[in-house]
Amino acid sequence: MSEENQVSYAEMERPLINGHYHLTQTPDDILIVVAGGPGKHSAYIPPFGFTTACSVRVAHM
Repeated sequence: MSEENQVSYAEMERPLINGHYHLTQTPDDILIVVAGGPGKHSAYIPPFGFTTACSVRVAHM
């Protein structure tokens, strides 16, 4: 990990634990969203930075 990223984690009070930096503070902070189905247009889009989750129902079927 670059020195710049190490400083960034330190500023966010995310310490090195057993030689690893953790992306979230707890496992409860990990969210998995599944939409659509298999096929050539399937995609995974990682989040940008450390944001707060917000979900809203857009359609009821």
